[in-house]
Amino acid sequence: MRKLFTDEEIIILDSNPYTRKVTPTTIKFNDAFKDAFWTMYLENLPIRDIFRNLGFDPDILGTKRIEGFTFHMRKERLTEKQRQDSIQRYSKVKRPPENTDYSSMPEKIAIQTMQTELTYLRQEVEFLKKIYQLGTTTKSKE
Repeated sequence: MRKLFTDEEIIILDSNPYTRKVTPTTIKFNDAFKDAFWTMYLENLPIRDIFRNLGFDPDILGTKRIEGFTFHMRKERLTEKQRQDSIQRYSKVKRPPENTDYSSMPEKIAIQTMQTELTYLRQEVEFLKKIYQLGTTTKSKE
């Protein structure tokens, strides 16, 4: 369920010079906010800090609104190459692609992909060790 802004929060949000329009359900930011946000985003500042620096309380806005705004800004302003370069900012450990040809990738992306694969394989080995250890412990008790 969407978090609605209270009357008090609407007054606070509307008083910010970067607010174009605010209703109980939505907030619209002006172009000056978008430009300032984007400049700070490219400097790799934490997103919640960017909102704070521009006078918005992230707790009032809520995580979903902040994530949605950031998603749309990235989609609007990043080129495909920039999206690939900045993917590390959002990436968590994922299963590596199978049969990857690293020689056909740009060097930076190849290194990131190899690091992801290495992390995944290390986790997999630790998991297999634990499974093996469980199997040998169970047999020794019998």
